[in-house]
Amino acid sequence: MYWDVVLQEVLNKNSPGYVFVFTNLCDYLAHKAVKQERKTPGYSKTYFLGDKYQNIYLTQREAECVLCLLTGCSMKKVGEKLGLSARTIEFYVNNIKAKLKCRTKAELLDHIKNSQLLDIIDFNMPLHCVE
Repeated sequence: MYWDVVLQEVLNKNSPGYVFVFTNLCDYLAHKAVKQERKTPGYSKTYFLGDKYQNIYLTQREAECVLCLLTGCSMKKVGEKLGLSARTIEFYVNNIKAKLKCRTKAELLDHIKNSQLLDIIDFNMPLHCVE
C-alpha cells in the first residue's frame, strides 16, 4: 500500500493539483523552479563596478541601498523604503565602503558615480526611493 502511493506520487509529480502524502516531491519541485528562475538570463544578484574597480561588485541589496542614497535619501529613509532597519542599511553601506576602501558616505557616492554601476544596473529592480 505505502509503496503504491509513493509510486503514484512519483508518476504524478508533474500533475497540477496532485496532493503529495508520503514524499516531499512538491517541495523539491518548488525549490527546483526557484533555482531555475535564478539561472534565467537577466537575473543577476551581483553588479560589477567596471574596469576601474577590478573584481569589486555589489550585491543586489547593496546596489538598491546605494541607488537610494544617490537620490538623497537618508539611511533611515532608505530603510523605510526597502522595508529594512536603518542599522541594516548601515551594515550594507559599511560593506560597500570596505569594498571600495572609503571612509565617508560622500566618498562612497563619488566612487559609485565614477564606476560603471549606473550603466549596468537594472533600474527595473523594485526601488521606491524616488519620491
